[in-house]
Amino acid sequence: MKTKRFCPWCGRPLYKSNQKEFDFQCYNCDKDFPKTEVLRKTDLPEVKALRHRSYLDDLWRGEYPHSHRKPYPKRRKNYVRIKPQGQKYTEHTLIKLNGSYHYDHGIRQSDVDMANAYVRMIESSRSDKQPRNGDMIRLTTKHGDYYPCAHLEKLYEDGFSVCERPYIPFIFPHPTKNGISCSTSGGAWLSVPPKALKYVGKEEKFFKDWGACGARGNGAVSFKAEVSVWEYTEPDPVYDDYTTKDWRKIHLSKDVTTTKPEYLYYGNGIAFRTQQELDEYMALFHGKLYTVYWPNSFELWCYFEQNVKIPIDKWKSLDLPRTTFRAKPGHPVKIEIDDVKHIITLYTFYN
Repeated sequence: MKTKRFCPWCGRPLYKSNQKEFDFQCYNCDKDFPKTEVLRKTDLPEVKALRHRSYLDDLWRGEYPHSHRKPYPKRRKNYVRIKPQGQKYTEHTLIKLNGSYHYDHGIRQSDVDMANAYVRMIESSRSDKQPRNGDMIRLTTKHGDYYPCAHLEKLYEDGFSVCERPYIPFIFPHPTKNGISCSTSGGAWLSVPPKALKYVGKEEKFFKDWGACGARGNGAVSFKAEVSVWEYTEPDPVYDDYTTKDWRKIHLSKDVTTTKPEYLYYGNGIAFRTQQELDEYMALFHGKLYTVYWPNSFELWCYFEQNVKIPIDKWKSLDLPRTTFRAKPGHPVKIEIDDVKHIITLYTFYN
């Protein structure tokens, strides 16, 4: 039952205590208080100061900041934990993930114990309500770039710090709801609003920490733990609904400095001699060209290209249309269009 008393530690409203020797209880601080210790409405200036300090402490620890004007929620209602596995790793299974480390230093039982302890720590601290340090994010940027394994590092005052392409994060225990703190390399980084993440499920993810030999070359032991997976799409997309999850993105530069350039457009392993070649490619691969910020630069969004070479007998039996695009003299090309996966397959033959 909510009361009109406030916690002398964090300033949040209190519940009635279920302990006979106490009167009030704070679920955030996990502490019971007698009525002589708690704060009242007459102490609001002190309450507000405590709330501000507690909020900054939450951010510093990387915790999700719950409202300080409401009682801290009961865990049985707001926290859905992933049930941790028992002894997930043995020496044999851990060697499979750390062949190089085992060759240099040898996997020991202490490394196995460390990995299993981390797995229990990570999986028991996960939630489907609030993101935690080390969770995974299906990230789509406003430029259409899709990163299925982006890394949630920590919560700061301006939002979650997220790495688009992380290396395996180093972790260490942290006595908070997150269970761990992370130290990650990679890039690029962006800030994500705390309430913008949508829970989509669970998935295993690699983590690592120094093994029994300590910090040295090739001295980290890697292991997997199941984390919560979230989804976030940046607002105000630059290229409408195009994303690299479903479409091919090609950055093109146009040569305007040469009178008769060998290639008018080039970039990302592809080039076009003339404007007509580019137009033909866009027509075949359902492309759309966008002008970008840099002069004479463009982003081409189109279907994926797949080239397959098969025996001539099998090629003749394919009931597919032909195209003259990229067809050499005497070597016609048949095309297969997949409008669901946005893939165009070009079939050529050999004798």
